[in-house]
Amino acid sequence: PTTSTKDYREICIQIVNYIAPVSLAPTSTPPEYARQCHHGKSMHDANYSSNAFRRTSDGRIEKSGIQVARDYHEALGERKWNSDKIDIDEDGIPEDMYHKALQRGLCTPSVSCNHHQMIACQFLDNHSIRSHAMVFRPPGTGKSFTWDGILLARYLRGSKNKRFLVLSPHSALLAQHVQQSQQFFDGTSLQVTSITGSNIDTANTLVDFDLKQKGFLHQIP
Repeated sequence: PTTSTKDYREICIQIVNYIAPVSLAPTSTPPEYARQCHHGKSMHDANYSSNAFRRTSDGRIEKSGIQVARDYHEALGERKWNSDKIDIDEDGIPEDMYHKALQRGLCTPSVSCNHHQMIACQFLDNHSIRSHAMVFRPPGTGKSFTWDGILLARYLRGSKNKRFLVLSPHSALLAQHVQQSQQFFDGTSLQVTSITGSNIDTANTLVDFDLKQKGFLHQIP
């Protein structure tokens, strides 16, 4: 089969998405890179964003364009990009990373953090602050984003994370938080471990809790 100029352009666009990703639900790229492809960011988000895999008409799962772009990029001699590498040591991160974390976690590119989510994240995620904070908001207003969002935002940025210990007053709420966090972190290496009265003496659970820099949930006895 022949390869057209459009095909070459498509693979170049996928390489751009790979080397300069902006994580929404599919992966897009910043405005300055989109302009190199002779269109705006909204056009790029809508028509040229990338998913890691796709399902064919006969039901098979295969690599999508961005995975092929990764292979081409490495074949050209470029360094392999490791999305799980966490090495940036910084007290705070740019506020737009929290918006990107919410978009990535909910798989909805159009959402953004509300005011109390942003203020809480900036306060709790500033490693130079050694103060306590209390967030008083009704149920269902996104308070859990203050831990899920911070962890995912720093993961997406490649910034060093700290552990989160979330105390839940009863087992039903604990199970809900665990499921919610697991769904929010889907497709990443972030992990959730829950500790209850029934498994608090389990060695593996305690070892996991002690060693991993991920989100953790704990039920009050």
